[in-house]
Amino acid sequence: MFYVNSYAGIAADPKSLGTGFDAVIFNFALLEEDIGPVLQAMKHVLSPSGTLFIQTVHPWAVRGEAPYRDAWRTETFDGFGSGFPEPMPWYYRTLGSWASLLSQKGYQVKDLREPVHPDTGEPLSLLFVCVPAI
Repeated sequence: MFYVNSYAGIAADPKSLGTGFDAVIFNFALLEEDIGPVLQAMKHVLSPSGTLFIQTVHPWAVRGEAPYRDAWRTETFDGFGSGFPEPMPWYYRTLGSWASLLSQKGYQVKDLREPVHPDTGEPLSLLFVCVPAI
């Protein structure tokens, strides 16, 4: 089962999704600056023993020439060829910023995974495995 909703809609009424879920997964989906309300809302959706999974871009892999700090960035999709006609804004977070935000919103990071490219050794993504803090 899956649901599609806006961040604001989920934050306003998290129980509309149901409750008691064993897992909630955000897969390259948390691109806004203020994701705190939706993260906090997920605590109402998860079962007490549930797990929050967040897979996102790895800050090191997409650091580019910009300073290593939280800021709005633009994805142009240049590496994907045609088919993505418009650039997309997204909010860049450092690893420390992610960890701090999750802690502030009541989560404990149980595991942090950084899958790497088999040839280059560069990180491909970042995966947080979190549980509600007690």
